[in-house]
Amino acid sequence: SGASVEIAPFGAHVLSWTTPSVADAAADSTPPPPVVERLWMSRLSAMDGSAPIRGGIPIAWPQFADVGGMPLHGFARERVWTVAETTAPAPGKGGHGGFGPATVTFALRADEDTTNGTWRSPATEPFPYKFELRYTVSLGAKSLRLRLEARHLADSPAPGPMPFTGCLHTYFRTADSSQVLIKGGLEGVPFVDKVDGMKTKTHKSDSMRLAESAHESGGYTDRVYTPGDGARAKGEPAAKKARGEGPARAPWATALHCGPGLDAGAPSARTQYAVSCSGDWPDVVIFNPWETGKLGDKGPDFDDDGYRSMVCVEPCVASAPAQVAKGAQWAASVTSTSSSEHHAVPQVMRALRQARIEIDP
Repeated sequence: SGASVEIAPFGAHVLSWTTPSVADAAADSTPPPPVVERLWMSRLSAMDGSAPIRGGIPIAWPQFADVGGMPLHGFARERVWTVAETTAPAPGKGGHGGFGPATVTFALRADEDTTNGTWRSPATEPFPYKFELRYTVSLGAKSLRLRLEARHLADSPAPGPMPFTGCLHTYFRTADSSQVLIKGGLEGVPFVDKVDGMKTKTHKSDSMRLAESAHESGGYTDRVYTPGDGARAKGEPAAKKARGEGPARAPWATALHCGPGLDAGAPSARTQYAVSCSGDWPDVVIFNPWETGKLGDKGPDFDDDGYRSMVCVEPCVASAPAQVAKGAQWAASVTSTSSSEHHAVPQVMRALRQARIEIDP
């Protein structure tokens, strides 16, 4: 399909997700139009394993943010994961005679450092549970699906269930964050405003613009939403819930309308991301530091003007810890699909080339 994803084993961190320019869909050209990068990365981020990577898609686990005794976002983003499995795209499964998704699964298991809290120096809060995380990244022609599984192994020495919080901290790239309109799944949803004294509020409309939300919160946007059933999808997932099957909640979805300017091959094309989170994510974070939230010493690994080019929509477990019994597992997924409105050229789908996954050594 011409799409690609780049993943670093350090943190199983997705560094890049690209799709072809919409100009590439109209006709062959030499050279081909540039691909479109869908994820924002900070130019100031450490990339040598000395610190967490800023941008892309970090995995926060087993602690979300600073809610607990560990350093920010826990240890998963600071450990080296192993590649457990890869799957090549299968022909005929992607629709329109194309290819199905290519996938790679990373694994992280408990070790002496995670158990004792010695993964950081000086040592931090221990996590005395025997666990295995599996993280599957599936790349489609225009989509990226992420699935996180947390298994509490039966021979775990700690008593009781394994508690955790966490998120997939996705930094979507935008041409101009002032153009971003987040629409859908917000009306009537309660949220904790982390900028405005951790106050619990209710979102009044079904949309959000970042400049307005930054002003309302008193500087920038950092909100933890907990969508109830009224803000989630209707239909079969809800029916399964009524029968006592499947996840406790139906999926939650929203759309990011990002305006023009992101696709260099078609500058007038208006970019949109559709984000769908499975029901096992009880919460979602919307974050943009605006002009002051990461300025200077507040964000030494965050470009001062980085807020102009990103917005985070993060499926998460934040309002209350998940509890995983011994021998059981928790799993949740999120799918992001990119699209563009471009009227200068016809939207003709080209024959799909084989999707590829590139993994940093």
